[in-house]
Amino acid sequence: MTMCTPPNSRTVSRTVPAGKRGEIIRTAEKFIGTRYRYGGSDPRGFDCSGFTSYVFRQNGFVIPRGAGAQFESGKR
Repeated sequence: MTMCTPPNSRTVSRTVPAGKRGEIIRTAEKFIGTRYRYGGSDPRGFDCSGFTSYVFRQNGFVIPRGAGAQFESGKR
């Protein structure tokens, strides 16, 4: 898998500011009912890591595309 990190974009820090969390949740809720699509990373269909990377990107954060890379970049 590859990472979807555009040049000159800021990466997600280990924590998301509290004020931004609600915005991320509201963005995610907009896609309730969107179909599952293997390898999908847009509103036509998402897989699990495609969904999280898309939602965070819509809120100004770039996280790795793959589930394994997301796990490794997260905070325990």
